[in-house]
Amino acid sequence: MNQTRSGEFASVQIAKMGILDASVSNFKMPNGVAFNIKNEATAPVKMSVRLAGMPEGAFITTTMEVGWNPEIVVEVQATSVAHDLKWGY
Repeated sequence: MNQTRSGEFASVQIAKMGILDASVSNFKMPNGVAFNIKNEATAPVKMSVRLAGMPEGAFITTTMEVGWNPEIVVEVQATSVAHDLKWGY
């Protein structure tokens, strides 16, 4: 496990993974665990996320490319658009 420059823990290897469902409410892991996002669709998707180190309630809109993305995320804003996404850490 490595630390980012802002002190967040991150791993270059994914050991746990699951379905990321933000269709009803914001998605976040228990205890504020940070995670990466894998886009398993065939095209990039835009979504609003809160990165590790950002204050509660602050989100940025970013593009999640197909495959694993480098952003270290702690929360995904709810969306009515269906995405084929996985979380992993």
